[in-house]
Amino acid sequence: MANYELLDDNRIKLSFSATKEEFEAALENAYKREKNRINVPGFRKGKLTRKMIELRFGADYFHPSAIQNLLQTLYPAACESVPDDVFLASRPEINILDASDGVSLEATVHLYPVVTLSGYREFTYKPDDSAEITDERIQEEIDLEREKNARIFTVEEARPTKHGDSLIIDYRGTVDGVPFPGGEAKEFEITIGSKHLIPGFEEQLIGHNLQEEFDISVKFPENYHSDELSGKDAVFHIRIDEIREKVFPDMDDDFAQEVSDFETFSEYREEVRKRLQENADLKAKQFRDSQVIYDFSNSFEVDIPEAVLEYAVDDETDSLIGQLRYHGMTLADYCNRMGLDRSSLRTILEPRARDSVKLKTGLYAIAKAENLTATDDEVNERLRNAAKSEVGVTQEKIEEFIANALKNHDFVQETRLKILLTKANELICEAAKPDPDKILPEGEDFGQDDYEDDYEDYDE
Repeated sequence: MANYELLDDNRIKLSFSATKEEFEAALENAYKREKNRINVPGFRKGKLTRKMIELRFGADYFHPSAIQNLLQTLYPAACESVPDDVFLASRPEINILDASDGVSLEATVHLYPVVTLSGYREFTYKPDDSAEITDERIQEEIDLEREKNARIFTVEEARPTKHGDSLIIDYRGTVDGVPFPGGEAKEFEITIGSKHLIPGFEEQLIGHNLQEEFDISVKFPENYHSDELSGKDAVFHIRIDEIREKVFPDMDDDFAQEVSDFETFSEYREEVRKRLQENADLKAKQFRDSQVIYDFSNSFEVDIPEAVLEYAVDDETDSLIGQLRYHGMTLADYCNRMGLDRSSLRTILEPRARDSVKLKTGLYAIAKAENLTATDDEVNERLRNAAKSEVGVTQEKIEEFIANALKNHDFVQETRLKILLTKANELICEAAKPDPDKILPEGEDFGQDDYEDDYEDYDE
């Protein structure tokens, strides 16, 4: 049985207990875990009885270990008494009230800081000028697909080389008449227009014929990777051994059927337009939202208790561990590679953790001010979507994931909070007004990648 009390200093106090029998079982388990580590002169390790240890070191010797073990179940159970609209923001500070007949405990936990906001429906943003899909952009996308499906033919008839041809050439380069390392190759393949070679090289391959030998003059860029060649004039002797032409498929119904599920080219083209527009709209929304969230985060100040910040740094650390595990690394591997210890790592993560708490605090304040809610159905749906994101997951596994998740009160509350923050995020972003003349702050990147990294928890 647990009780809670909301304190005046924006904390919550949870009171809960274990019966005499539960506490006794926990003490006995603590003795069994630790007896082999207790060293007393004249006795072999593990041979001291619990009573002998308590007589020598004190009756409460096993209390800390037993209580710590009890907290693994008692504290999560106590958290279930907290209302759904109250969200814990720190680790608990545990106080032992009485251990004479069972054990009575008290946990004090910080809530998110209180902040008063105004004007959060009045932000502006600079619209994304690239959101309009032109005919040229559609054609570029179609040409990319044609490129993938193009076929290469060796040119048999006599004709000059042209832009887009793939050539097999021999070349030998000299600077001031002297060959240089890496300046010679046989049967080298290059596509005219690929811009894989130094400026001016590919352009001078145009207009020549098969088996023709000729010289071209180029200048190495000033920033060329070889100091000996950077900025130098060079002459390359070229021989064309083979000309290959890339033939693109016609833009007709056959092409549409080959590369899509549509019967006609016009249907395929419309689908390309729709896909490009959807992507552009999403990019424009992300550009808008990242601006609004940036302005919102800078529109208020908040005092963050140290315990709340520490908890947020732990979250950032856990998130980093998950990312590293995905790439086959451990946190120790990462720290060794970056030359960090755990203390310096936490120092690096602290600014991001502080920004995260500030943003959550502000969005949560909006959620409360606007009476936003996160229903059980919405929680279930979000859990279901999370389960579906796993590759190859079956319906049975989805239901199993949801059932297990619903048993974890902390996880459910975390999900509920994310739903509220997402709704608050959408509210202020959709209320923002476009301002084409808005000047964005220098040094800030409001692109898609930055947005996804910083705000993915709050906006799906």
